[in-house]
Amino acid sequence: MEQANVQGQLPQEDVTRAALALKAGRPVIFPTETVYGLGVMVSKDTSPEELYKIKRRDAEKPIAWLVPDASALDRYGLRVPEWARALAGRYWPGPLTLVVPTSAAVSSRWCSRNRTVALRVPADETAQQLLAEVDAPLATSSANIQGRIAPRAPWHIARSVRRQVACVVERGRSPQGVASTVVDATGPEPVILREGPITPQMIEEACGVAPRLASPGESGIAVGKELLEVPSTDGSNIQRGFIWAPTEVLAGTKEPVGTVQLVHGMVEFVDRYDAFARFLARHGYAVYGCDLPGHGDTAQSPRLWGHLPLKGGADLLVNDTLAVCRAVSARFSGAPRFIFCHSMGTFVVRALLSRFDDLGTSPDGYPLPLTGVVLSGTGNQPVALSRFGNFLARLLATFKGERAHSPFFNNLTLGSYNKAFEPVRTSCDWLSVNEENVDAYLDDPRNTYSFTLGGYAALTTLTREAASARGARHVPRDLPLLFIAGSDDPVGASGEGVKAAARLYRQAGVSDVGVRLIDGCRHEILNEDNRDETFVTILEWFDQHREARS
Repeated sequence: MEQANVQGQLPQEDVTRAALALKAGRPVIFPTETVYGLGVMVSKDTSPEELYKIKRRDAEKPIAWLVPDASALDRYGLRVPEWARALAGRYWPGPLTLVVPTSAAVSSRWCSRNRTVALRVPADETAQQLLAEVDAPLATSSANIQGRIAPRAPWHIARSVRRQVACVVERGRSPQGVASTVVDATGPEPVILREGPITPQMIEEACGVAPRLASPGESGIAVGKELLEVPSTDGSNIQRGFIWAPTEVLAGTKEPVGTVQLVHGMVEFVDRYDAFARFLARHGYAVYGCDLPGHGDTAQSPRLWGHLPLKGGADLLVNDTLAVCRAVSARFSGAPRFIFCHSMGTFVVRALLSRFDDLGTSPDGYPLPLTGVVLSGTGNQPVALSRFGNFLARLLATFKGERAHSPFFNNLTLGSYNKAFEPVRTSCDWLSVNEENVDAYLDDPRNTYSFTLGGYAALTTLTREAASARGARHVPRDLPLLFIAGSDDPVGASGEGVKAAARLYRQAGVSDVGVRLIDGCRHEILNEDNRDETFVTILEWFDQHREARS
């Protein structure tokens, strides 16, 4: 399954099959230009109840309708303000949803308690084909469980969601990758209910009325999210991810207070950090990151999830991380520069730092003036053990091939982390005390594959470099480092490995090395019940160190 973008028309038999299911009242998943949608046909004989059940969504939150054109504003809307019509004229078809008062044509089962309905005209040809085939609106929400990450491609769809629908119309990645902007059009001014691709500046420009945020948060800053694509250093691939930032920063009319590069962990993807990234963006930061090689949408195919080349796999991880840093830093060149890395990402970043000289310059002469690095969920594997693991991975690859999978290695690494929490409910209880976080992780196909032998060879190379005293001496002495982890995180040996890693850099002469262990938390501190406190802790560290450098 190649990761092609959504474009062109589907074969008629695929449309017909999906349309027949919709006409029978069954839910269908299909692509739009924003994200993959979960939809049912709107009629007097159907209801949104099955959508609420699949999404585990509060029935008080109405489901938006996809409609074929702007005439729906008159058919289903009532007293639609002129500024809303101007927005529809500019951004329909496209990623804009308008909430309007309903006409008598809308049954109470399909609208909100205060008699409103949300309408959007999709730009995607697949969605338009389905609308034409069923000749009715499609009540559609993102094809995810409420509160989880919306799928941009069919291979992102949670197993529990996929099992409950009549069919999935698969057509590669949706080009936007971000859910639509939702605007309340029931009053005299636009009220943004959900931020998306249509920014406040774009809304004001189109209709001449300044919008406001319905829930601006403590900072009141509107946040945008853009796709990020950076060529891989191997010359044969594209790294894919996102930039989160205040909309004015993305528009180029304002500088961020700082930038934060996200480097995610093993067997996950960067969009899992959406809530954390939006939090930092609301405080003025530009936050960015790409799925690592062998992960998520950077892997050339889901069949290659978990694979890294036996020769140069660790170099690819390090060099691609540096390439993303360079690409985005060029856009925000004057801002303080931070890295937040987690789990395997900490070993990537520690290896990257070990390859720089004490002036922060790479072997090819490129300066990397970092303001600070936060390392979450790291450990300090003994160098000898990493060497042995690397030797074994390469030896097995000689006989089985670098793309082969090894249950032995899985048990030796990730499989061992649950032992501290026996008896366990799942194979990933070690990730979090929060059971919903564990279940969401296991439900997403992007988290439930295993590394190949080539991948383990790269990982053990990184853990060896990260624990090297010689490598630690390459870290600039004045680079602030914060090691943060759950007190019960087995990757960091319940804090002892975290402290050992921090001690390594202190002994190498790094002057500002902090350690914070969050009581009662396991590996994924950004997803625990007290994550808001952790967010604030990290934000305060960023703020403190950017102000000290200014």
